[in-house]
Parts: sequence; structure tokens; C-alpha cells
Amino acid sequence: MSPHRAMARLLPARGFLIACAGILPTEMQDEVLTLRVAKSSSSAEAAETAIAAPLEQALSGVPGVASFETTCTREGCSARVQLRAGADLADVRARLVEQLREMPCELLPPRVDARTLLVVASPRESDLLTHSRRSDEVRGRIARIEGVSAVEVEGASSSFVAIEIDDERLHARSATRLDVARALDGAFAGDFEALERVRVRAEVELRDVAIVHIDTTPQRAVLVDGLPSVLLHVQVGERGDLTAIERAIDAELPSDMRRLARAPVRAVLEAPAPTSLEDAAALAEEASALLRSLEELTPAETVLWRMARAATHERGAQVEIGLSKAWTSEVLESRRAALRSKHPRCSLRIEPSDAARFSVDLLGRDLAQAANAARELRARLDALASVDASRVVGADQEALWSPNIDRDALTKHALSPSDLESFLDLCRAPARVARLRAERTLDVFLMPPPPDALGRLELRNARGELVSLAAVCAIDHGAAPASILRRNGERLVRLEVRSRPGAKRAEARAELERAIAAIELPAGLRVEIRDQER
Repeated sequence: MSPHRAMARLLPARGFLIACAGILPTEMQDEVLTLRVAKSSSSAEAAETAIAAPLEQALSGVPGVASFETTCTREGCSARVQLRAGADLADVRARLVEQLREMPCELLPPRVDARTLLVVASPRESDLLTHSRRSDEVRGRIARIEGVSAVEVEGASSSFVAIEIDDERLHARSATRLDVARALDGAFAGDFEALERVRVRAEVELRDVAIVHIDTTPQRAVLVDGLPSVLLHVQVGERGDLTAIERAIDAELPSDMRRLARAPVRAVLEAPAPTSLEDAAALAEEASALLRSLEELTPAETVLWRMARAATHERGAQVEIGLSKAWTSEVLESRRAALRSKHPRCSLRIEPSDAARFSVDLLGRDLAQAANAARELRARLDALASVDASRVVGADQEALWSPNIDRDALTKHALSPSDLESFLDLCRAPARVARLRAERTLDVFLMPPPPDALGRLELRNARGELVSLAAVCAIDHGAAPASILRRNGERLVRLEVRSRPGAKRAEARAELERAIAAIELPAGLRVEIRDQER
């Protein structure tokens, strides 16, 4: 797992809120502020308690804040803050900075949620890492174009130094992972040799027990027309001149980058996120077969562009195809049956460029209940004529392990509780332990061991003896929410919905409301429909 994995993001909500009782005006500004708190936790639930709760308490005390949505993951939290109509943006920013001065928050520039353009960098002669750096320069130039509110990057390769420990060699030399982390606590000038020759113990160098290398794995792998690519998502404000912005972007692009034409129809082939590593491997194989079948499913003369997201444990697999008007709704619907017969776990979603978008938020403390209700509603929408559910957000589970610590065993083996916690932190996720200053500065991460190897690891006690981790704690394996979505301090699971080709917005919304009314919700769970604008 890359330590630079992108945080989960909520889709932007604008316009007005449709509660089951009727339409309620939000009276909100277009500008949206985004906060990020990068602080690793053992789980999304731990981040919710340690980070989201104090963050939301601070947000609720700032005048001018109308509402906020928070996403919690193991990497930390992100919050999307919507301002009240008439609120002074500069004043709200200043008050947020003051309220959050004790928290490690990054306050991003304000953005306006509206239209999105895609710019593609597909390297043919240079490697993806070089292309990622060049794309970052282009991103800065595009961000300065009048009318562009934000530019986000997908598929870029970010390099860091990864240290892969060989625990058997570590054991043979009477060393521990904590010894390695403490030996690397600092900055190193020079090249890999300076890092590899760091002494872990008197006669043990890092290269004796580990492999040190640069990891350039993208946060999320993207292919466009079969080539590894970097995508720049250009957010255009409501009052931005789209035609002028497109011309300005084209003037900034080098010859090996291009702006994707807006397709009249977009088809999305999607496989669900897996729930285990074994399921992830099977999904990757199925996604590969799905990609190979694209030539059969999409005649070349009608395809404007093709984009694939690689299968990962967290996100599943997705292929987007920009299609010309030659693809009628009847042709696209016929492809559903062909796809379902070949890839039963995959779905085909059809999105006209003018499709109406909604999000159905199921709010309540019990995420399992909300997820079940969202899945039931999604199944009902499959049979409807005017609306099509795309995905459920906030219901995915991830495999986690947790230690069941025996305090008496700690005392018996003369182990420090703080040393044990530091050791466990090194095993949960990639841990930044140093910085290498060579031609460029690179963060150095100690990569975690596989979960099934935890019981065999050792740590050093106060007498200098090695003690097995299994002697002081049992490792419990289970599943927990991969991310937790919250709005104004309340948990939710979100179902994203779009109108089908040819359906009018009012018709789609009415059918969606009828489908929701037909579901018997458990006590403590309520539903809100939010109208989404492109």
C-alpha cells in the first residue's frame, strides 16, 4: 500500500436539498473550503474519534459555516465546508485557521463545484515519473487560468524511498524493526549507499537486513487508450467561460498532452471493490479479461476515448469509455446483457453528458443498517426506467488486525508499553522514518510486514533480550469500515444516482422518491436526497 494513497473524497453537493418531507433551500455560497488532516490511525473508526470529533466541533463554532461533510480513513480526515450565503470568505478562512491552530490541518484554496474538464498526459517516450513531474508544471499553469477553480491530479507517480525488511535476516542478527526505525531517525545526505550503510546494530548494516529502493507506484494507476497516463481534473467555476478556458488550456499543453473532448455519452464498466486480498486477486484477473473484451464491446470508430483505473484492494476496477452519438440507448442497453454474461460481477453504467445526478444519503449511527438499505435501494433502481444507481459510497469494508495486549505478560517479559505501541505502529502502515537528501529530497518509509507474519516478529525488552510479539499480545484479524462519511457530525452511507438516457430530471427525481418511500427503514435511519450539479 502506498503511503501516498489519495484520501477518499465526497462528491460535491450543490443546489438544494430534497428531504422526504419536501424541498428545503440551503442558502449556501458557491465557494467551498476543503480541510485535510494527515494523521495515521489504526482504522477509520479511530480517526473518526480522534480527529473528526474535535475537527467538527471546531467547524461548528465558526460563523458563516453552513454545513460540513467529513471523510475519515486510516490516513486521517478531510472536511468539505460549505459557506452560508453572504458569508465573507476571507473572514471564514481566518476564523478556521484560528480555531484549528492546534490541529495539523491543511486548508486548501477555495473552490467552486461545477463543470470538470480532463487533460491527459500519456507518456510514449518518457517514463511515468518524468511525465508526472512535467504534468505538475502544467497543472500550475492551468490553475492560473481565469475561471479555473481547482486542478486535481490522478495517476501521477510520486517517488519515495521504500525499505523492505527481511524479518528472517533481522532475526538471525538479533535485531528488531524498532532498532531499524531508531537507527534511521534523521536525514542522510548523499545516495542510497549512505542509507544502506546505516548501522542497525554494532555489526549490522541496513543492507544486511533490508532492500532499499525507490517506489514510484502511482496513487491510482490510470491508462488512457492503453497507455499509462496522468489525468488533470480541471474544475471550472459556474461563471467561467468554458470555451475560453478550453482555448487557454490548449495553448498551455505540450505536444504529448491533450484535452479530452467531452463525449455525448459515457459508458462506465465497473467491478465492485473487493473485501479481501484473495478477492482482490480474483477481481484483478476479471478486470484484465474485461479490458480485453473492450474491442468487442466498443467498435473502434465510435470510441472517442478510453480510460481504465487499475484494480486495487480499496477501489475495485473501472473502465470509462467516451462514446459518440452513434451509440444509442438501445445499443448501450444491449451491451449490459453481453457484459453480464461474460463478467457477472461487473456492471455497465450509461451516462449521457446531460444526465441529472442525485445522491441519496442514509443517515444514522449504524453503518451496517445504512449500507444494507443503500444496497436494497440500489437493487430496486436496477428495474426502474428513469434512474440508474452508480455506486454505494461509505459501505466498503477493509481487512484489519488489532492487538489484544496481555498487560501481565508485558510486566513478566520486562517490555515497555510505549515501546510496544511504537513497534505496532511500524507494523500497521508505511512509517516515515527518515529523509534522504540527494539530487532531490525523498522521504524514507519503512514498509509494514504482511499481517500473517506479525506473530513471529520480535522486539527488545529492558534487559536487551528479544521477545516474540506473540508472547505479549494476540493478533485479532477482522474487518472494519474502509472510510466513514459524516455530515454535520452525523454518519451516512451515500448512494449515487443518475438519470437514464432520455429521462427528464423531474421524472427521474419522482421515480427515485417513490422507490425510497417503498423501503421500510429501520429505526434511527433517515433518508435525504441531494440534487447534484455538474
